[in-house]
Amino acid sequence: MTAAIAMARDIRTVLSTGAVCSVTFRKVDGEVTPPRKITRNQEFIPVEKRPKYVKAEDPRYIVAFDLVKGGWIRFHESNTIGWSIIRA
Repeated sequence: MTAAIAMARDIRTVLSTGAVCSVTFRKVDGEVTPPRKITRNQEFIPVEKRPKYVKAEDPRYIVAFDLVKGGWIRFHESNTIGWSIIRA
């Protein structure tokens, strides 16, 4: 298991508890993102942006709501560069 995949596993675990995390990852075009503030906690997601149903996602991707961008993002686990917990 690579370090990126291990980080991704930890991010998924923390997101599943309702935490808010800061995450940095490499985009498909190779650009490194600035830290993104992400969550899956419905309390922080506007009602109109909440999922209406559960969609099957490729398990190699992390899907979360970007609190600054105000929308959903997804990135491949192998592109994870770093992360930290902002609010548990």
